[in-house]
Amino acid sequence: MFDLTQWNIINNNNALWSIKEDVLRVQIAEGNMWGLGSDTKDNLFLHPISASEYSVQVKVELTPQRTFEQAGIGVFWDKDNYIKISKEMFNGELSLVFATEENGLPRVNQLIRYSDTAVAFKLDVTATHVIASYKALNEESWIVVGSTPLLAGNEQGVMLYTFSGNRLQPNTAAFYDFELTR
Repeated sequence: MFDLTQWNIINNNNALWSIKEDVLRVQIAEGNMWGLGSDTKDNLFLHPISASEYSVQVKVELTPQRTFEQAGIGVFWDKDNYIKISKEMFNGELSLVFATEENGLPRVNQLIRYSDTAVAFKLDVTATHVIASYKALNEESWIVVGSTPLLAGNEQGVMLYTFSGNRLQPNTAAFYDFELTR
């Protein structure tokens, strides 16, 4: 799953992540890149993509402790342009958040209350849209969260990320069973 030769790590702080038995564990990064003027945070894992249409999925385990603490997967153009789905604490409730930031202007596309610790995410990238889906680990069928148009330009790849952590009260997310289909 995590062949590091296939990944770029933006702002690599290797003291805050590890891979053991094909599970990537990442301490939740402080800060957020949400909104104009924000920057990428520690340990944004980026898998370059050469195909224009693909499907990507990953399982994520996280019990968010703080507001907006999150872990997820997304399609990354740059720090002001990305489409993501995350497991996070949103306005005091455990949630799945499907969001887009375009030219530094973020928007929530869909918000779903979700209290399980683990979730599987899938992004289907077509020639015109990104379709986000999820499923509980004990379920067979994917549930479509929503769809949003692709952003302008060429994406840099698929990102695995964490945001809004606290170094004084660290929390860790686990990513596993990453699968990319072209």
